[in-house]
Amino acid sequence: MVPEDLQHAGSCCPIQNLSPELVLSILDYLPFPATLDLACTCKQLEATCQRTLERHQDSYRRYRYASDLDPGTVTTLLRSAFGQGDPIPAWHVRSFEVWRDRTAWSEWKTLDHHTPLLAGSDNQASPSRVSNEDIRRYLYWFEEQVNEDFSFDLIGEILAKNERGFDGLLKALLFAKLENLHDLTFVTRSQESGSCLSPLRLLLAACIKKEDSEKARKEAMENSCKCEGCTERRTIAGGNSDAGERGSSRESALNDAEGSSEIVDNTPWPIGFRQIRRVAVGVQSGTWMDDGFKEVSSIRLFCHLLRIPDIDSIYFKGLRECDEGFDPSDVIDYEGYDYREMPKGSSSVKHMFLDGRVNDGADGENDLWKGPRQLLTVALRHNSSEAYDGTTGTANSLARNQKQTLQSLMWYGYTKEYCGNIIGDRCAILDNEEFDHFKRLPSMKQMSVCMYDIDGCVGRRDTYARNREDPVEGRDDDDDDQGNIYNEEDEEEFIARRIATMFPRSIETIVFWDAVWLTDTRYFELGIIKMLRSGRYKFLKSIFLEAAQEPSRRSDLGSLHYQAAVAAGREVGVDVYTLSNYSGMQHTTTFVEAPDEYDLKTGIHSGLRPEGWIFDSYLGRRIPPESRLAHYHSAKLRADYRNEYANRSTL
Repeated sequence: MVPEDLQHAGSCCPIQNLSPELVLSILDYLPFPATLDLACTCKQLEATCQRTLERHQDSYRRYRYASDLDPGTVTTLLRSAFGQGDPIPAWHVRSFEVWRDRTAWSEWKTLDHHTPLLAGSDNQASPSRVSNEDIRRYLYWFEEQVNEDFSFDLIGEILAKNERGFDGLLKALLFAKLENLHDLTFVTRSQESGSCLSPLRLLLAACIKKEDSEKARKEAMENSCKCEGCTERRTIAGGNSDAGERGSSRESALNDAEGSSEIVDNTPWPIGFRQIRRVAVGVQSGTWMDDGFKEVSSIRLFCHLLRIPDIDSIYFKGLRECDEGFDPSDVIDYEGYDYREMPKGSSSVKHMFLDGRVNDGADGENDLWKGPRQLLTVALRHNSSEAYDGTTGTANSLARNQKQTLQSLMWYGYTKEYCGNIIGDRCAILDNEEFDHFKRLPSMKQMSVCMYDIDGCVGRRDTYARNREDPVEGRDDDDDDQGNIYNEEDEEEFIARRIATMFPRSIETIVFWDAVWLTDTRYFELGIIKMLRSGRYKFLKSIFLEAAQEPSRRSDLGSLHYQAAVAAGREVGVDVYTLSNYSGMQHTTTFVEAPDEYDLKTGIHSGLRPEGWIFDSYLGRRIPPESRLAHYHSAKLRADYRNEYANRSTL
């Protein structure tokens, strides 16, 4: 017998029979990805959903890669994200590029890549402005997220800036609300009053404060329960008849802790911050908007960005630690939110590119590198006339705090006059001790090395030999692949052996920069050949010698060193890059790249790079193929200079 509910199933109204108005109402309650699925059910539903699909297509085209070039974009997306308009535009935003912050109504104009914005006297509010009532509503939403109220004075200052045409806070609140925002890019580096980075730093700090306080509360509860457990065990050992009651009390405390964790929001981060994966600050745009930034302390902003819950990679230009010259009046009063602690394992970042960093003697190097839980790649590019004092400390901190996971450490932009702006400990970056630290890193695959450091290490043979004999300081990894300890007396063999055994066994790519100074080039080449043929480096794929190469002093530009190393590399399947040998390689080598003007989706190149550009492993960016010729000329100039210096020395 057919069940009664099935008897009436045939009389149920299928969705095709519903009115278009009702179908559209249903769409309002469906997840946006389901709209296309419903439209593909049949032609009738496709026709009904056509208008909604067109809205999705329009929003995808206009807002997938959004920016603040048009001031109306920010206000439109804010209203969309907070339910005051069509919700579709905000849902489609995947990337947002911040070009310039507005601090007056006269600046509420569409920014042009080629024409600087002229100062105006028009103080009339923009038609697309956000009212103070809406600002209060947005701030209240954020306060609910972090379960803490901002002070009356701070809110008053924020509203006053909104009345004068500041748009920095609007963008910061938008980023906290956009539920699908993955990439956040800043051309501007300004932290001055009214900038986006200033209130963004405030919002991030509020989230961090809530997260850390919640973590401390949990730890205190756990410690309390552990203490009660110890008391319980002591009581049982003493034969106390109330042991069962105390056990029940401890169980009740644990249950209360679990219950409170369900009630209290353990994730104070708003949906927008939780979705961000990649952040870039200070990207060169090739426009007038690159200029005019005050160089102020940025370490706190950087540390706050690292605490974004699921951040994967960060590019940061102009990282400075010292507060000298920093004007507190240029930023919002943080009221206790302004701190830079990086607890161990507090960041999910895996890839880090620091461009133009200035290590100006401030403390905290170790704190910075202990924060990431699983840091894989680090790239540092120095293109500033200011000194980077402390490169050895940076290398040591990385090797100590990220020793299990670090796979790549690249130094870019140091190929010219590095002695003037790189200051290490008796070296440019790595000395004997640092090399020995790095060659024990189990995951290290890629690193760049200064030839000045190689010269320094092999030039201090006596010190190194004494350390080998010391049972504590002795190097225990100076053997070949069969475990045979090298014990030669010849200077040439010592240099070759030292070079051949000073890198991690897991290494895949080594980039040598700067030319050989103290050691004869022939000795270095013998070390490279010994390294290639030893069988020690089973994963080695490529060695870059372009910047370490120079023409022979006894020949013209066409006769270059390292031809024997190139041949040895071919024998064992390793690519050896030189000025004359850089094509037709067996392996594809990839490096961490910094974003530039060609990566900006709303920039002058629309995110398109000319075809055929190649990555320069010394500059840390892509260059046209013809630019490789500059390396030849640079090598020739170095050779001429050294020849002239040698001739003067003999007079």
